[in-house]
Amino acid sequence: MKNKMPWLLPALLTLLALTGCSLARPEAGSGGDRFAGFYLVREEGGRDFYQNPHLEEYGQETVRLEGYGAFSIPREVLFAQKEGEEWVFPGLEGWRLFAYRGFEEDGGAYLSMVTDLAPGEEPPQLKITDEGGVDIISGALCLGPPLGQADWDPYEDRSVWTTYRVYQAPDGRPYLDGSGNSFTGALGSYQESQTYTRQENGGDVKKETVEVSISIKAVPRLEGLVVRQFDGEGGQLSAEELTLEGELPAVTWLPEAAWVLVEERSPQGVVRTAYTRPGPEEEPVTHPVVLLDSAGIGRVAELTVGG
Repeated sequence: MKNKMPWLLPALLTLLALTGCSLARPEAGSGGDRFAGFYLVREEGGRDFYQNPHLEEYGQETVRLEGYGAFSIPREVLFAQKEGEEWVFPGLEGWRLFAYRGFEEDGGAYLSMVTDLAPGEEPPQLKITDEGGVDIISGALCLGPPLGQADWDPYEDRSVWTTYRVYQAPDGRPYLDGSGNSFTGALGSYQESQTYTRQENGGDVKKETVEVSISIKAVPRLEGLVVRQFDGEGGQLSAEELTLEGELPAVTWLPEAAWVLVEERSPQGVVRTAYTRPGPEEEPVTHPVVLLDSAGIGRVAELTVGG
């Protein structure tokens, strides 16, 4: 990477301090790349995006300094790398929520949701209007008590999060350009919408809009997870307590079972969810469970009852 910013930006910032002028920068993604969503990062010591050794130069951006004119500097971004089937931003741990637009070998386009968050208020949607398409995605960031902290209060949590904007380059690679807003761990929501245009059939101009919303929710730390199977008369056949470490094990239906009850135990009580046994041609039962890591950040694990 050819890094020209370390000497140029400090010089500009020093000039700003001496003159009292403001720095105007263009909107991220102004080069025409598609806004795709967010990458949530828990900032431990302030934003250190530009200290990432994996940054690459990607075009130019203009910095306008009042009274001194405009300067062109290299635009540095963090491209995602493909690890297996997953897009990963190297050197920056975070949680993904973006809509990836890809292309099949026959040239057909597809849209997939890339997320590490819990389901949001509404399912992913692709709306087609006379003016163009609207991609709608949402997710929930689940926060809870760190391990061993029983008196955790979500409104007193001062963890700082940044919603880095994710863009998609014409070659398909997602990237971060360092832009985004920060918030504390208090409960609430955040949303953003961006619209861009593209030409079809050599002349028709279509609008494409991406709407992304994130809600921050407080969840308790689970202390137990039990799966109970019952026959058609309501008699309990089994009670299986599952480990909360690592991946959740799959549960197999007993031959005479007609329905199942999933119990989630936490300091707030017990939440019970019942599922009827699906037919031979139907999908197995899947039950989402939010598990907190040692820092109190949730991930969604999927409990499957099938076989």
